[in-house]
Amino acid sequence: PAMEIYLKQPYSKGKDLKEFTLSLKETKLKDIALEFSISLMDSEIDIKLDKEKMKSLDLTTSQVINSIAKQVKGFNIKDNKDSILLKSRSKEESLNEVYKAKEKIKEIHVKGVEGINQVLPVKRGEEYIVITSGSNLSEILQLEGIDPYRTTTNNIFEIQEVLGIEAARQAIIDEVFKVIENQGFNVDIRHIMLVADTMCVSGSVKGITRYGVVS
Repeated sequence: PAMEIYLKQPYSKGKDLKEFTLSLKETKLKDIALEFSISLMDSEIDIKLDKEKMKSLDLTTSQVINSIAKQVKGFNIKDNKDSILLKSRSKEESLNEVYKAKEKIKEIHVKGVEGINQVLPVKRGEEYIVITSGSNLSEILQLEGIDPYRTTTNNIFEIQEVLGIEAARQAIIDEVFKVIENQGFNVDIRHIMLVADTMCVSGSVKGITRYGVVS
């Protein structure tokens, strides 16, 4: 999944573009942690934080703790200056359960837009746009500074969910036409439209397979 995010001024002209682009990228707890360690005796997880990385992302320890508290249950959370200490409330927590909790905690969303893994600002014509790896159309469209009328994703199912089946049909046409055009073939657009219609006629996107459009 990837997105092409069109911007409003002043970002589209390059002003404050770097900061805005970085604010879109998802930051997980593992991205700002130096080390995750487990204490077997006390069923504790100690998360050593990378203060320099946090500073560059404009993150505070209290913000990180709030994110953990919202997404993880069953642990008491304590600020330990350079680290965060999570102690299990269950006295009989097994090593396996603590380890699973540690792996889950690594993936906690701390900042940015969930699902946006990489961001790259590029100049297209007279304006700057942001190309992403990963997609989250519903959240991106709600952000200030985004042009919602031109911003697109190649995730057809996401388009169907957010904008409806007609938009998904158009996205299929655009994506297939783009691929065929890049291969140097000359195919009448009506052939592609027929395929898109067949995929979308039921009201939801179906694959061109024996189990998809046939059923």
